[in-house]
Amino acid sequence: MTTFQLERDINLVCLKATSFPAGIRAAFAKLGTIIKHPAKEYFGISYFENGEIVYKAAVEQRDQGEAESLGLETFIFEKGTYFTETVNDFMNDPSKVKDCFERMLALPEFDERFPCIEWYTSPNDVRCIVRKKIS
Repeated sequence: MTTFQLERDINLVCLKATSFPAGIRAAFAKLGTIIKHPAKEYFGISYFENGEIVYKAAVEQRDQGEAESLGLETFIFEKGTYFTETVNDFMNDPSKVKDCFERMLALPEFDERFPCIEWYTSPNDVRCIVRKKIS
């Protein structure tokens, strides 16, 4: 696990999955049909709400107002300091992603006010990311 500095805000267009984890693939598939430009990288946003995990599939917003015109939500992946760990070949063992986030959520420096981020850097690799508390 390492830390990294995100140097700029990344504005994302999001679509909420109908359930977690079963609805994740369908959310990404539907998002792919709604967004007309090719997405270079995909993101996942997850957090607890009323005792359940909420998951949103996301891509970077290309144009201001794109989300609103498509009836989608927005999220700002804020610049700052984050903990990160890459999980390689996650599709062969998705539990590795869960295990990675469990380790990160146990860190005393984890900022629980910000959701967990998955940054899909390739079809096989995902960066698991949580924000570090500002001291």
